[in-house]
Amino acid sequence: TIRAKAEEAGELVHEVGVGEIDMVMNIGAFKDKNYRWVYEDIKAVVKASAPAIVKVIFETCLLTLEETIDASVLSVFAGAQFIKTSSSIRTDVAMSGAGTVDSST
Repeated sequence: TIRAKAEEAGELVHEVGVGEIDMVMNIGAFKDKNYRWVYEDIKAVVKASAPAIVKVIFETCLLTLEETIDASVLSVFAGAQFIKTSSSIRTDVAMSGAGTVDSST
């Protein structure tokens, strides 16, 4: 659940002393266009983890370019400080979705 994930992240920061949290975006919820749930999930982890840095990971190999942009915007609006575009779980295709986006345009 969102609450359980946020509590675990908060414990790692406040009791164990970690300075960074890496979380994986729920790809199923995102692909189902349940953007509110994904946003709330990320936001809860960010809030519980403050002042630690939160990085959101999503598998670009499973996303279109438009979805990658949407996931990035959603993550930033939810408060994530960094975005990681692959966890390398699927090494056979992990790089196929990676690319360069010119953010200056």
